[in-house]
Amino acid sequence: MAAYVNRTISMMAGDGPHNVAMLNNGAVRVNMSNVDSPLQIFVRAKKKINDIFVEIDDYVKDAVTFMHAVTGENGIATPQDLANVEAYVSKVQAIREVLKRDHMKVAFFGRTSNGKSTVINAMLHDKILPSGIGHTTNCFLQVEGSDNDEAFLRTEGSEEKLNVQSVSQLGHALCASRLQECSLVHVYWPRELCALLRDDVVLVDSPGVDVTPNLDEWIDKYCLDADVFVLVANAESTLMVTVSIYTTIMVTQLCCKGPFKYY
Repeated sequence: MAAYVNRTISMMAGDGPHNVAMLNNGAVRVNMSNVDSPLQIFVRAKKKINDIFVEIDDYVKDAVTFMHAVTGENGIATPQDLANVEAYVSKVQAIREVLKRDHMKVAFFGRTSNGKSTVINAMLHDKILPSGIGHTTNCFLQVEGSDNDEAFLRTEGSEEKLNVQSVSQLGHALCASRLQECSLVHVYWPRELCALLRDDVVLVDSPGVDVTPNLDEWIDKYCLDADVFVLVANAESTLMVTVSIYTTIMVTQLCCKGPFKYY
């Protein structure tokens, strides 16, 4: 599966043989020119949508001002009508906050040992995240682009740069020095080694949905603002009731939170 995903990502993201060069340290450098990447369609669309919501914000504020003028003594509009219109201000602001981000956040979820970390590793062209049989990923791992050739990671609430190889200990469920399940680890990977990261895509790996009853709360904390949700399922097994129920809950809670939700 990893090899198949590797080939797919290479074709989609422009990682062809003409885009590759060799760094002095032996690592692979990919051509940073990514204008023709299919993901640039989303970048341009997001900019257009942001411009539209700027205008909508102005219209809503004008509508609130008008409603204040016609509410009360004139009897044209009721206080409830005014409250309904004012509620749109916060809704539009929430959408604009999502659109202000300069990245696209992709959250992966699914049952334990279904291949979430394997898919992300294939996208990164390297085995960075802990993967294997059974309960492997113990906490949330967020992979994002680094602006230099350095690969490192930071734990939540800390500015200390750690060796990226230590993610195998920090995020592995079977390691004695692992972090708590509610922790978030930021993994920074050189953009030039992955076309997806060059397009400001952020990949979030999560523990299995069947691991702990508190997972809903933690996913709300780290994945509520995700633009794309990817359900990773094992092709050799049926979709379990746990995953089906969890997916339904996510769609119900998140489908109206922002303009870039996909399932």
